[in-house]
Amino acid sequence: MASTPNAPSAEEQREEIKPILSKSLVKGDTWYLLDNKWFKNFKAFTGLSTWSTEANAEPSAENPGPIDNSSLLVQEERELREHLIEDLDFVIVHKAAWDKLVDWYGLAPNQEPIPRQVVEQGMYVKTCKVEIYPSELKLCEYSDLEKQETRKFSRLTTVAQLETEMRKIFDVTANKETRVWLRDSTNAYLPLSQKDDTLEDLGISTPHSTQVLVLEVKNEDDTWPRPTPAKAKDENSASTTYPSASNGIVQTQRYNYRSQKEASYGSVQPGLCGLSNLGNTCFMNSVLQLMSNTPAIMSYFCDDQHLSELNVDNPLGMGGEIAKAFGELVKQMWSGLHSYAMPRQFKTQVGRFAPQFSGYQQQDAQELLTFLLDGLHEDLNRIHKKPYIEAKDTDGKPDPEVAKESWTNYKKRNDSIIVDLFHGLLKSTVICPDCNRISVTFDPYCNLSLPLPGKKEKLLEVTYYSSNPEKDPLRCKVVVPKHGCFGDICEAVGRLLNVPAKELVVTDNHQNRFQRVYTQDETMTVSDRDDIGVYHVPELDNSDVACIPVYLREIVKNTQNHREDVTTGFGIPFFITVNKQSCTGKEIRNAILAKLSRFVRQPENDETWWESNITGVSMNGDVKKMDTDEEDEGTCMDENEDKAKDEPPEMYRFHFTHHYSITNQGVIENTTQAVKLPMRPTVAMTWHSAARKAFFDLKKMEEFETHESMSQRFTSRKTIQLSECLELFTTTEKLNADNAWYCSKCKKHQMATKKFDLWSLPQILVIHLKRFSYNRYYRDKLDTLVEFPINGLDMSHYVIDPEHPQAIYDLIGVCDHYGHLGGGHYTAYARNKDDGCWYHFDDSTVQQAVEGKVVSRAAYVMFYQRRGEKAHRYPESKEDGLYSEDDNMDATDS
Repeated sequence: MASTPNAPSAEEQREEIKPILSKSLVKGDTWYLLDNKWFKNFKAFTGLSTWSTEANAEPSAENPGPIDNSSLLVQEERELREHLIEDLDFVIVHKAAWDKLVDWYGLAPNQEPIPRQVVEQGMYVKTCKVEIYPSELKLCEYSDLEKQETRKFSRLTTVAQLETEMRKIFDVTANKETRVWLRDSTNAYLPLSQKDDTLEDLGISTPHSTQVLVLEVKNEDDTWPRPTPAKAKDENSASTTYPSASNGIVQTQRYNYRSQKEASYGSVQPGLCGLSNLGNTCFMNSVLQLMSNTPAIMSYFCDDQHLSELNVDNPLGMGGEIAKAFGELVKQMWSGLHSYAMPRQFKTQVGRFAPQFSGYQQQDAQELLTFLLDGLHEDLNRIHKKPYIEAKDTDGKPDPEVAKESWTNYKKRNDSIIVDLFHGLLKSTVICPDCNRISVTFDPYCNLSLPLPGKKEKLLEVTYYSSNPEKDPLRCKVVVPKHGCFGDICEAVGRLLNVPAKELVVTDNHQNRFQRVYTQDETMTVSDRDDIGVYHVPELDNSDVACIPVYLREIVKNTQNHREDVTTGFGIPFFITVNKQSCTGKEIRNAILAKLSRFVRQPENDETWWESNITGVSMNGDVKKMDTDEEDEGTCMDENEDKAKDEPPEMYRFHFTHHYSITNQGVIENTTQAVKLPMRPTVAMTWHSAARKAFFDLKKMEEFETHESMSQRFTSRKTIQLSECLELFTTTEKLNADNAWYCSKCKKHQMATKKFDLWSLPQILVIHLKRFSYNRYYRDKLDTLVEFPINGLDMSHYVIDPEHPQAIYDLIGVCDHYGHLGGGHYTAYARNKDDGCWYHFDDSTVQQAVEGKVVSRAAYVMFYQRRGEKAHRYPESKEDGLYSEDDNMDATDS
């Protein structure tokens, strides 16, 4: 589809669409996915660029062209690619905005809209979210289990709605009674009897579920083909389900933890219980294993201590629901009855209070851990009426006094098992660069997020195109700054291939054209998936010379509309240079033909190549299709077949065209008359389809050579010591404009210096390695091996409180992440409190592990436990606990 000729100006488009882009999500509305790269080009074209320093930037000259979402899709299946990240891979726009964009620019060939619905999530905290990945479910009838239908549903679809849809699909008459079963991979059947349960409640709303939903139709004799499971009598005891080996029907096993904990282990050693993956929930499972294998946490919840400390009225809490769901799961995991459990109820509760975790996309384990610790703390906060604490000026007071006061005030409002075990105190020192004011604050923390030292560079693959048309393209790798500009790519390629950097142009090549042509001072905005070209243009710095992009196209028969031919791109785009003021049409054409000389052969005198034009493609039809002013130019084979037999049609034509090669702006004649170049000229060479097949060697054009640099790997550090991460964490840093500090003395934001120091350490020290980083331009993960001690981590060197008790820690758990940002897989290692052995938890699978495998480059979050005789018990009271009011924080008085 071509862009609308009467589309508003760039400025008018900006003003029309700006208020629509600020629309809020409303339940039931339809929003559309849009390729972020295309959207950035649109914003630049209309002056909506978010990085502009002005409210309304000047529009650029590059029209973004038709909407192209191909990078979001698996081309063979036309399905959405997995692990896409919003604002990095795609943006979502309201239907009203989408309709305008399609009206203005149209859709690229073979593109379809990607609509998604807005759903409401959360029980107490209602939020709206666009459901990017609907659930793909397999449906079948009980009478024919092999015949399965695949359908997509919202994860908020209820069992009643699902049953209605299944009745339609399998053509069940209205007088027939039905019921729905869930059949999992073990052939176990779970009756879905609660009609208002949603797919999300049931834990089966994964994008690609392996479970099957079975519709059972009642027999004519009023019996069911499947036996009906008996209902459990004891509704107050904890429960779990598991498949029977005999018939696959789900049986209900009831147990009471207090009666089981003194008994034998049963079938499984307590604590060695895996967790089923409910669909990309490995991030949650790994966190739950670390928490449940923390001895004090396990004892506290298994002994039901949490039930006596629930704070259901805390406005910052979750009504006690998170604590109760977590407690039930921990008791199940330590019952000794099950080799694995299904954490559906826990995930449901988490999703209701933290909607960002409600779906079935992969999430960050550390972010879930932070939510869980906060949620458990507020649900179990012993302070039911928080007093008002007036902030006081601490200037000039000694650190011990300020630290004691800060901790005391914090404990007046926050007192829970989580504070007892996980909270420490961090000292922050900020110095104003203008007035030298020093601000010192002491803030609680529950985990340390440590940066990883490393090079601020990356290895980038590019394709170099020589100015010599006889040379093949050359693929090579160069080392460039992670956050540099495109000039850095030119410098690196120039050094590698001994060409002047100022004569190089960097492009993003996409679908036989330039998606972008970058200037050297632009910030580098490329991802690993981009096809980056570096072109040598010797006269680039000559102000009298125009550097013109050239695209290759051919006319093909439209298989959908037999009355109109269409153009399609082919080959590799390139540049030519001509004099801005005096170039002629002949010079432009000759410059292009010279670049293509080794790919194009000339026809023989008696060669009738056009007779192979069995599709009836018309060069003239193409000219009309592309809105050129030269409608009657050329020879149309369809017009005059007799004439066509004597006079061959043109093999190709040249036009000035739009940057996206959509709309022609005039034919380039083969004359010696000076040509007036458009403001930002682009030329299209359009081939007759039969001529392109007969004379253009496309295979040869797409051949390339490989530079020796392609074999190099980025020489990042092989190992880092945990001590280096801790030292970097406590290093003084200078704040930038994005996180400037407000100086109350100067009355303005300042790019001050800031330093963190550890004042006190908790009983359970959680260390998070900051391996991930991404913004709108790039994503990155550091897979560097961080070596950390399994036993005897001495934190004394990093604690600045001179009265702090011993700070020797032993590792009790590690959360590992394998793969890339936005996807990959999480597992966990944990030390069992009873036998002291290490075990590897991979969703539902649990295996004993060798201690030497615990330290790996996949380590992401580590749990350390401070040495001490009370380390294996939870604090039963303020006096007995390791973090009583007189311990650690108040040690400064002794």
